[in-house]
Amino acid sequence: MAADAHRRSGGRHGEVGASLEDLGWADWVLSPREVQVTMCIGACPSQFRAANMHAQIKTSLHRLKPDTVPAPCCVPASYNPMVLIQKTDTGVSLQTYDDLLAKDCHCI
Repeated sequence: MAADAHRRSGGRHGEVGASLEDLGWADWVLSPREVQVTMCIGACPSQFRAANMHAQIKTSLHRLKPDTVPAPCCVPASYNPMVLIQKTDTGVSLQTYDDLLAKDCHCI
């Protein structure tokens, strides 16, 4: 997503490398041993295109009552799948996780 699109929709896309040991998955995932986890990070800007009506209302209420209503937050709008080779009772299997890696972010 282009930088201008990030400013309009809010949120920011980031990536962090981690080992299976870091994640606590080493006892059940065989591969990949290292993963690049993409995620949505950061605060939403004061002006952004709301993802939905809920985000519009939340933003308005946060401006009126910031001590009561939390600010909008950056969350995944879509995901990329990730395939893991994992241990099973009978051997190994390929398992696709459709909601593990953030592809695009927006503010809600």
